[in-house]
Amino acid sequence: AKDTGNLPAVYTCRAQVYLDMENYKEAIRWYEKAVTAARQVRNKDIEIMSLVKKGYCLSKSVSHAEGELAFRMAERQLQQYRDSIEPDAYNNTLRKIFEFRSDIHYRSGKYTEALRLLDSAIAFNNKVNNYDARITNARYYKFIGQVYNEQNRPQEALAAFEIAGETYKNANDYLSMAQVENQKAYSYIKAGQYEQAVKIADQATDWLIYLGDFNNAGYSRSLSGTAYWNLGKYDTALAYKKASVQLRRKSVNPYGEAGAWSDMGELFQLSVSRNLSM
Repeated sequence: AKDTGNLPAVYTCRAQVYLDMENYKEAIRWYEKAVTAARQVRNKDIEIMSLVKKGYCLSKSVSHAEGELAFRMAERQLQQYRDSIEPDAYNNTLRKIFEFRSDIHYRSGKYTEALRLLDSAIAFNNKVNNYDARITNARYYKFIGQVYNEQNRPQEALAAFEIAGETYKNANDYLSMAQVENQKAYSYIKAGQYEQAVKIADQATDWLIYLGDFNNAGYSRSLSGTAYWNLGKYDTALAYKKASVQLRRKSVNPYGEAGAWSDMGELFQLSVSRNLSM
């Protein structure tokens, strides 16, 4: 008799190769074969995983609507198998489905639904509550904060960044924590709280220099410069922008350095204009 027990795993490996190559059409074809083979041998884990990956490929290559439909089908199948799947595997898979669906809605401009789905993903990660789940939630909260800033809702962004930063700190991931501090400083600028923005950005600079991330330290200095400019301290603002250029040059990031030079040039022109008008 032909051994079909290993076919689901073989098909998913083949599909993953095409997925890594971003050949979504072929990846979908092999994930569909994996689903069929998994059902034949009653391998529920591979069946669900293949359905989720198929949804991801559809969302990337066909349409958001097709991807959303596939994820909903995967979720329904997962619910049917719930009693025969380990709780952590169930929660982790459902979390992934919510994450992928959130990404679809975000890319479609449906921010409220995207954030609602991420809240659901966070809830399932809280049930798992291991290191990976907590770090994933920190990433979610960081993204949520960025979405709120895009919507000009800096106070809500700050609340999300606060949770993300504290989670990274508790996990001893101080680099990620310091990078989130930059996001908080930017939020304070958007909220018009410039002195607080300087305080947070300067703290982030110290951490980032200590950790060797000179590019993001340059961004911290740039944020402080922007805050000082809004406080009317133009010479200080230019000095901070100059420091930003130097830090980004040290990081060998020509794009970041060019951006810092551009910021400094704009501030210099504004400074000249203000002095001429006095």
